[in-house]
Amino acid sequence: MNPFSDPPREVVVAGKKHIFRYLATLQACSQTHDLDLSNLGLLRFPVAHCSMAGLKTLNLDYNLLEELPDDIAKLLHLEKLSLRENRLTHLPLTLGHLKHLKHLDTLGNMMITPPQEVCRMGAQAVT
Repeated sequence: MNPFSDPPREVVVAGKKHIFRYLATLQACSQTHDLDLSNLGLLRFPVAHCSMAGLKTLNLDYNLLEELPDDIAKLLHLEKLSLRENRLTHLPLTLGHLKHLKHLDTLGNMMITPPQEVCRMGAQAVT
């Protein structure tokens, strides 16, 4: 399975509309450097997407994510990471390696590590 052409199982189960949106956003990302995978019912962020070195914006809002892979630190040019309304309780320590990250949104998650008060202060407080 190629994660860049084969959507995650939960996207396939959700139907054609989700499949087409997933594939279209991946294709557009090569031009825009923005990846919007919001509202797709994702259970996990595909690790293969961590190799998208030029990615600047990643939107994972309104999914079912419980964790992020440590390899997210490979997104060296990431400036904005939006994780609203998932099931996250912690962020990987490797986020500290994202030196260009200016905006981090974890609203609507039950954050334990870092605490919600720190998350509200934004990316600078986390990195």
